[in-house]
Amino acid sequence: MSTQVLGLTPRRLLCAAMLTAAACSDSSTDPTAPYVYTPPPEVGDGWVTASLEDTGADVSLLEALVDAARGGTYDRLHGVLIVHQGALVFEEYFPGYRSTSGNQDGAWVAYGRNTKHECQSATKSFRSAPVGIAIDQGLIESVDVPVASFFPELSELFAEEKADITLHHLLTMSSGLDWPETTTPYPDPGNPLWQMHQLPRSQWARHVFEQPMAATPGTVWNFNSAAFALIRQDVIAKAG
Repeated sequence: MSTQVLGLTPRRLLCAAMLTAAACSDSSTDPTAPYVYTPPPEVGDGWVTASLEDTGADVSLLEALVDAARGGTYDRLHGVLIVHQGALVFEEYFPGYRSTSGNQDGAWVAYGRNTKHECQSATKSFRSAPVGIAIDQGLIESVDVPVASFFPELSELFAEEKADITLHHLLTMSSGLDWPETTTPYPDPGNPLWQMHQLPRSQWARHVFEQPMAATPGTVWNFNSAAFALIRQDVIAKAG
């Protein structure tokens, strides 16, 4: 749903966050009754709250969204939060299934304000920050260092083109490794990420670099969650 439809320009709408999560407002104790908007309560968590009705937005559109989400139309939507000019003006959560990726069990969860929710790939931007810090502190020479230098115990795996894989390639998901994470469903046994999650963490790096090459490093982008897992678990740790 665009900010224009809501009546809020991108400049005025500071944040519209969708998380995966039971409604926290008590507009109705009957989940089958039509949803009626109420402003988020002040709960002492540092957020200032305000009414969406004061923003000029069409509240009925969001009421329809909540009704649709509660009715199962958006079964992967666990929550919607809208921040306008520094104030939280909308906060609703919805029950749903937890992810089955990683160590998640896919259980049905009544998501709410205090429910812990997996972040998934939202953490990838943050995981690259420690690399910059390590370079600034002289612990890593640059992003162009060969990845093999962080894994001397796997030296036999870094032959030919794999020897050219650099830290930059891991950060930009362009290692060239054959890694069909997005084309093979998770948890299909053929999904390399699923395969990795069946192994102890000490074997993750070997599993990743045992994969064959599908492209020359730096030439093709291919989504690879494992690359960022190795940056966090091995590269940063070994850099000190």
